[in-house]
Amino acid sequence: MVLVHRQASYFVYEMNVPPTTLADINEELGRDVDVIRRKIFKKNKNNEVEECTLHEEMQPVPYRKNVQELLEKSKKLHKPKFQYGNGLDYYPFQK
Repeated sequence: MVLVHRQASYFVYEMNVPPTTLADINEELGRDVDVIRRKIFKKNKNNEVEECTLHEEMQPVPYRKNVQELLEKSKKLHKPKFQYGNGLDYYPFQK
C-alpha cells in the first residue's frame, strides 16, 4: 500500500552555530522519522537590512519612502502611445 501525502508543514529556522556542528544537526534530522526533507543553507552576509521605524510603518502606503521610489521609477519608463496611422479605420479602444 502506497501512502500519498498532499499536505505538509514547513519550518524555517535561523540559527548561529559553528560549522563543525552542522554535520551533527543534519544527522539528527536524518534520524527523525517526521522530517522528510532537510536542507541547511548558509545565510548571505551581503544582504542589506533597511532600517525601519514605527513612524514609517504607520504611514499610509502611498506615502512610504520605498513606494515613492517605485512610483518615480515607473514614471521614467517609456510607455508607447497609440498611433492613428496604423492602418485601422477605427480606434480599437474605448475613449
